[in-house]
Amino acid sequence: MAVLPVVAFHLGFKQVHGGFAGVDVFFVISGFLIGSIILSEMTDRTFSVRTFYVRRLRRILPALFASLAVTSAVALWLLYPGELSQYAETLAAAVFSYSNVWFYQHAGYFDAPSASQPLLHTWSLAVEEQFYVALPLTLLLLRRLGRSPLRLALILIALASLALSIDGAFRAPDATFYLLPARAWELLLGTLAGMFAAPQSRALREAVAAAGLALIVGAVLLLDQRMPFPGLAAIPPCLGAAMVIWAGRAGPTATGAVLSWRPAVFVGLISYSLYLWHWPAIVLYKQFVVRDLTSLDRLLLFAAVFAVAVCSWWFVERPFRSGKMGPGVIFGLSGAAAAVLGVAALLTVNLGGFPQRFSPEVDRMAGYIEYRPPNDRRSGKSCFISDADAFADYDAAKCLHKTPGTPAVLVVGDSHAHHLIYGLMRALPAVQVLQANAAGCKPVIREQKWDTPRCRQLMNWLFNDYLAKEHVDLVVLAARWRMKDLTPLRETLRWARAHGVRTAVSGPIAEYHAKLPRLLAAEIARGPPGLARRRLVTELAQADRAVEALVLAEGDRYGSTYEALCGADDCQRVAADGAPVQFDYGHLTLEGSALVADSLVRQGLFADLASGSAPEP
Repeated sequence: MAVLPVVAFHLGFKQVHGGFAGVDVFFVISGFLIGSIILSEMTDRTFSVRTFYVRRLRRILPALFASLAVTSAVALWLLYPGELSQYAETLAAAVFSYSNVWFYQHAGYFDAPSASQPLLHTWSLAVEEQFYVALPLTLLLLRRLGRSPLRLALILIALASLALSIDGAFRAPDATFYLLPARAWELLLGTLAGMFAAPQSRALREAVAAAGLALIVGAVLLLDQRMPFPGLAAIPPCLGAAMVIWAGRAGPTATGAVLSWRPAVFVGLISYSLYLWHWPAIVLYKQFVVRDLTSLDRLLLFAAVFAVAVCSWWFVERPFRSGKMGPGVIFGLSGAAAAVLGVAALLTVNLGGFPQRFSPEVDRMAGYIEYRPPNDRRSGKSCFISDADAFADYDAAKCLHKTPGTPAVLVVGDSHAHHLIYGLMRALPAVQVLQANAAGCKPVIREQKWDTPRCRQLMNWLFNDYLAKEHVDLVVLAARWRMKDLTPLRETLRWARAHGVRTAVSGPIAEYHAKLPRLLAAEIARGPPGLARRRLVTELAQADRAVEALVLAEGDRYGSTYEALCGADDCQRVAADGAPVQFDYGHLTLEGSALVADSLVRQGLFADLASGSAPEP
């Protein structure tokens, strides 16, 4: 119930779009198991910090280090220099149990997305290990108070952590997701499930266990990754896991019988290895084929990682857990393995990911895989609100500053509006280019179900306050438009016309099923030619035509960013200086931004503004 939903979610089975909650279920299980062991040994006066950590090393490190070694070997063969350098940083973070901190620090909107990080899954292991540094010490300090005060203290700590999680899911989502303070309540919930007397009534046990299982299944099927998480959304799967455990401690239940089915038990036995191996296999396979997974890919990958997990459990986990090696040997081997992996990571970073593995042409193109848009787009944090920012971070005085007598164009929308700014400022030197951009935020007046609070706050303020009071010569609505956006876009254009706001629309841009620089580098490195053309998202040509037809029917101007790059036969992917025009699936490099902006000017989107004379309002 913990590992299978996670694996299915990561493989892309849409029926389990809340499968990520399996990690939260695992946290509760882990908190129960480890907490119960520590408390039992403290009661028997047999607890030893040294023995505790020897058991943790036996349980965690052999399979972890084996998976890291194999993953690193494949990464050395497959990843390009910038990718390998970043992988090496995550390798060191995984070895020394701070990968959750590393991924939190690199969770910016234009940082490498999680889907391309082979060791992303180790964040949860880091949370666990950090918790198990604090838990024994906390219990040792509080046990003298007695069992009831100890439970009360743990409840208060858990409630404080839960409050932090609920608030942080909105205010600081990245920190809340990755860092221990907002996750500790989940592990403590498991610990507390082992500290309260379980129900002796068979009927009550059955009801509690069945309700708990229903909460887990409901979370897996109904949660959505667009919801603020963990926070309130994490309560059902965590509470459900605690209920199943609590009821099961007192005696048999029908739910317990289902979960004790031998195949289910076997999956539980290999669950740690399955968790360790599945994510690197998925990511590196995607990197190799440079495309999304097909249904056949998903089935074959699941079969492969399941087989590897069985081998890892049988040949790695079991011998070390049941072996006769003493604590000194365990500590020595763990330290040696950590040192080897750590030194390898350090060398890889310092040597730039071993660029000599590829030709200079491949290295140059692959260098754009880790491309970060420079701040000379006049954006920084203040004019483009990323996923980690709030509406309060938007600096209206800077981003909407106008000079009297000079025409002003306001570009409103998501990151696909933001990536036009540099090119427009360059192509329209006599025009002030203003911007109001937020990640994933369509520039429409009607609230969308996928809107974040920062997005809706920005759009509400912009349409209902700013544009109602301030004159702007032209408002350009630019976004990653899709067919589902046609109705709200039409409503927005009609609202603008009714309020005297002059508008134009910049359409959807060409996109690919993988990062364009990776596709181009793969073409050069191993062929065959035409890989990027085959990975083009062909549906966007239809979306471009549909948005254009709607905008022209409403009497507004339309600029096709799709046609700026793509003609009838193929798309332009490299600028005149050899740089790719896009640095990921669709966002423009500076060279690409300049190229597209020049095309929009030629298409007449700014016909009466380019000269620097403002039209009559």
